[in-house]
Amino acid sequence: MTMTLTEAAPRVVPPRPLIDGASAWIGAELRQRDDWIHHLSPTEIAEIGAATAAVRARGLDIVDITRADFPLPKFGPVLDSLRDEILNGRGFAVLRGLPVEDKPIADSATAYWGIGLYLGNALSQNAKGHLLGHVRDLGLVDNGYVLFHQPAACHALYRSDRAQLHLSAEKRRPG
Repeated sequence: MTMTLTEAAPRVVPPRPLIDGASAWIGAELRQRDDWIHHLSPTEIAEIGAATAAVRARGLDIVDITRADFPLPKFGPVLDSLRDEILNGRGFAVLRGLPVEDKPIADSATAYWGIGLYLGNALSQNAKGHLLGHVRDLGLVDNGYVLFHQPAACHALYRSDRAQLHLSAEKRRPG
């Protein structure tokens, strides 16, 4: 006996288990609170700045910088806690307040790299093997959303780990 596709028994797919715990958040609920945002203190900013200056003075290539090269004695434990929240809790955290105005891009890149060393291991995030991408605000708006451009990353989502780190220097335009 031959069965056609329409005569085949329907495939039963078991229901997916509900996601619960800290990683089961809803954006509308998160907008009502800010416990997921860490605002850098002046002390933390100074510590990041000192570590960045020390690494830059040594002339290290960014990919050769290790956590030991980027000491953050007071802010490091905060980043360790945020890393735990990213991996075992909510799944993300937002850092705000790292000044980038009037700083060379190399200094900002070094600071982001150093912070990232406390949050995980650098892995390529695009098909070109880039470890650190530069996202640019093109000043374009579509349906109320600001559009950004990140070379080599716009055409496909390239993931290599279970939690992706995105550090963003944000400058809001008035209006």
